Amino acid sequence: MKSVNENKEKTKHFLLKLGMKKGNFFEHLDIKIIEWLAMEASNSKTDIGVIVACIIEDAYHEEHE
Repeated sequence: MKSVNENKEKTKHFLLKLGMKKGNFFEHLDIKIIEWLAMEASNSKTDIGVIVACIIEDAYHEEHE
């Protein structure tokens, strides 16, 4: 069984490959959510940052309408 640190490093490396160059938001998310974000980014042919920004923007507009 992999240690927590090994899993975090694997996740960090994975995100860096997907264009997430800085920040630590992934440390606050469950691996299943990270995998979902990665799949959304892949399907949209963009990086995770764009997907996260869209989700935040949608939430903002939903709250302020």
